[in-house]
Amino acid sequence: MVALANPPTCSWDEDLMYSVQINRWLLKPIGVWPISLCVTTREKISSIMLALISSFLISFLLVPCALCTILDKTGDLDTKIKMIGPLSFCVMAAIKYYILVSRGVKIGKCIEDIRADWYRAHLRGEEDRRIMRENARIGRSLATFCAGFMYSGGFFYTTVMPLCTKRTEIIDNETVRSQAFPIYRGFLDPRTSPSFEIVQLMQCLSGFVIYSVTVGACSLAAVFVMHACGQFGILVTRLQRLVDGLEKEMDLDSRKEQLGDVVEHHLYILG
Repeated sequence: MVALANPPTCSWDEDLMYSVQINRWLLKPIGVWPISLCVTTREKISSIMLALISSFLISFLLVPCALCTILDKTGDLDTKIKMIGPLSFCVMAAIKYYILVSRGVKIGKCIEDIRADWYRAHLRGEEDRRIMRENARIGRSLATFCAGFMYSGGFFYTTVMPLCTKRTEIIDNETVRSQAFPIYRGFLDPRTSPSFEIVQLMQCLSGFVIYSVTVGACSLAAVFVMHACGQFGILVTRLQRLVDGLEKEMDLDSRKEQLGDVVEHHLYILG
């Protein structure tokens, strides 16, 4: 088991944390971080509770938005077309969240493989570690960029826009505000206080979840792909060493050993 919840005690654990730390920060608050990587029972229960809360928050956006798009008879065609954007985004977030949760075991296995690769890199030498760390740095940068881009845009759409948007409706001589995501008024009319404030807070929390799902999926893809690139970089380095050995007329046993090492590492990457 990979004990990522506690401070790293080995140098390869430090490198592992360096490569997957952004993923852990993004996935743990929404309960998607694999349970197999949680050390204590408290962490496992906390992960399950966070997953249930996140599912509820996604449903809080998805269900009212879908009902408003399908059942609302007051809006015109242009209004309904505008609702398709938020609805499709919520649907995709729900699908991605289900995929991340259902693939938790496989994600945990991939992270364990990454840890094993770091361990082998430290045994092999500083050159392998340097190649892997350089690719890990690129993966972290991509994950950070995705997080900054998504959270900044989502913050303005979910929080700033509803508070600063022009108020166009009037109910009982009182101006009202619109929400970032449509709400079916058969359940609740969020246009007046305190309903607006309650719905606004819930939508902000729900927005954080669906943005974290998108960023978490992208960050996992970036880190895993760059880790694979690091393994291929190590393979290229070993091939270069073999070629250099041939040019220096290295003895046959050494060349066989290097060639076998290259083939073994190549098969490991493909597997």
